[in-house]
Amino acid sequence: MMSRYRAAAVALTTMLAGGVLVGCSTAGDGLEEPAMTTVAAADEGASTQSSSAQPSSKEKPEPEKKCASLAKDPREQYPTGNERLGRMPAVVGSGDLHVNFWIGGVENNYDPCAELSWITFAGGRGYEDGPAGTGASITDGLALYINGEPVGEMREFDRIENIQRLSPSSAEFSWGEVRNGTAAGVTHRFTVTLKNDGGKLVVDGPDAQAFYDQWDRDTGQYLLGHDG
Repeated sequence: MMSRYRAAAVALTTMLAGGVLVGCSTAGDGLEEPAMTTVAAADEGASTQSSSAQPSSKEKPEPEKKCASLAKDPREQYPTGNERLGRMPAVVGSGDLHVNFWIGGVENNYDPCAELSWITFAGGRGYEDGPAGTGASITDGLALYINGEPVGEMREFDRIENIQRLSPSSAEFSWGEVRNGTAAGVTHRFTVTLKNDGGKLVVDGPDAQAFYDQWDRDTGQYLLGHDG
């Protein structure tokens, strides 16, 4: 027969064993919870990466650039060089229709996709049978293009000295004028900034009026795109 003290010891041992088992079970449950938290964090990270990889609704693709398509490509009709390329007849209403601009050289900077581009011509005036060949007949010409389209016809300038791009939509243009006779040569020089402003030609600078006087005058305009 078990004594009172032995029975108490057995009971205590049984209780301790049960506590250890309960403690192990509790500890095991505690280890599983961080694993679940880790998985949730990983899922959240993957979701964030997926979201950041998608383009923002505010990011809009750039519009495609539109390029002009003229009936006659100026790059082919007026290639850069000193080759004689024929004549440009005078525009109706711009002086003597028998006068032509005979092309003796070209510097072609035409771009059908550019906001502003140009072609400069060297040559001289003459009739249909050829250039006059005199000092007074020697002149230059300028053709301007906005968005690949010509700004009217080619205009005559006594001497084109320089034209250089300032930005996609602007250029600096310098020219000289012979005002005191051929022997004196160029006596007046001018510089302006040419701009494409919303699809229209705008001229800036102190010499802007001198440019418009030359560009808008009744004489000295010649047909672009003429064969011959």
